[in-house]
Amino acid sequence: MDDSGVLRVVIAEDNYLVREGLRRLLEDSGEIDVIACTATLSSCLMPCVDSLPTPC
Repeated sequence: MDDSGVLRVVIAEDNYLVREGLRRLLEDSGEIDVIACTATLSSCLMPCVDSLPTPC
């Protein structure tokens, strides 16, 4: 977690409904910041480098 206590995550899921449903669920919690939502692993790498999600 960062200093504000918000968990920063990247979602990589090929199914659109699952990906967007998960994104909405996590963002609505107020405790998780979805920094990227991608359909493939390869498209997930750049947001991970640029935005530094919270390591799990």
